[in-house]
Parts: sequence; structure tokens; C-alpha cells
Amino acid sequence: MNEETELETRSFTLNDVECRSEDGKMNVKGYAIRFGEPSVLLGGSFKEIIDNRSLDNVDMSNVYLLNNHNTGDILGSTKGGTMNLTVTDRGLHFSADLPDTNLGRDTFELVKRGDLSNCSFGFTVDKDTWDVTQSPEVRTVTSIGQLKELTLTAFPAYETSSVSVRSLDTLNKCQDCRSEMNSQTAIQDENRELAKSIYESIKQ
Repeated sequence: MNEETELETRSFTLNDVECRSEDGKMNVKGYAIRFGEPSVLLGGSFKEIIDNRSLDNVDMSNVYLLNNHNTGDILGSTKGGTMNLTVTDRGLHFSADLPDTNLGRDTFELVKRGDLSNCSFGFTVDKDTWDVTQSPEVRTVTSIGQLKELTLTAFPAYETSSVSVRSLDTLNKCQDCRSEMNSQTAIQDENRELAKSIYESIKQ
């Protein structure tokens, strides 16, 4: 529906994350994006769904895995060959070999203990649609423009997500359109009732 260039962030709980250490590698994997699952209330106004075709045209050759959205705390990357991304029917699955550094070892231990249990992703939107007939309204992201980073975090951003101002502007316009349509419908109903009343009085 509209074209976005602003970075937005969302988070999911890694309730099916797996950790394993083999051949000296600390591997962490799970789903960073889930398709078709409504978010919690975003921007205080709407819920969001990521469509299962939203990643069809996304270049994922240079996506980073970060610690808590900190660009200085890199845990892996597709460019460096230390993270693999796979699109499945369920969503976007990642598998990353963490670095043998203090940050990598600490992150691995925290994920294994369950203290670090959320994954966030930073993205831009090319196309979306809005359903204002539902309450709250539902935004469906049909085409992601860029997938810039995945983040392991203890605090899920989905409840306090970075939602672009442009998205909220679009929602406001949709809500204004719905209000106008409701007003027009109410006027039409009144006119029908008035015409019916006149017809009944003429019949008598």
C-alpha cells in the first residue's frame, strides 16, 4: 500500500531456540521472524502480521547478528559465512556460530540458561496493506525492502516496537477514511428511514 524507507524493529520470543557446542563451535539457532502471527498492539493502535511472501525479493547476503541492536557487538553475519538464514513455511530461521570471544561465550551461556530468550529484527517495508474493518486495525507487511540485522536481546521490542512515523500516518489516514465512510453510511441509513417513513405515510 505504501512505500517505507524507515527502519522498524520487531521481536519474537525464541521459545524453540537451540544451543549446541560441537567441534569448538557455539551454535545458536531459532526463528527470527514468524509468518502469519499477529503481533501485540503496536503504536498503541494496531496489530501487525508478516506475510509469508514478504521475504521473496529480499537480499540476505549481508545481514548481521547483533547483541541488543548494538552495531559494535557483532555475533555473526551472512556475509562472513558465520550465519545462515533459511526461509521456511513458518518464517525466517537463522543458525549462527558465535565468536570465541567474551561476548560470544557470554551470549551462548545466557541463551543456554534461558536468560536471553528473544530475537529482534530490523527491517524496512516496501509494501503493506491495512484492514481498518477490524478493531484494532491490522497491518500486513507484504514485502520487506531490506533486512538489516537480527538481534539477540533479553527485552522483547515487540511490545514497545520502533514503528515508523510514516506507518502511523498511514493508519491515521485509513482511520479518517473509515470515519468518513461510517458517516456516509449513517447518512444513507437516515435517508432510507426517511424515505420509508414518507412512503408509509403516503400509503395511509
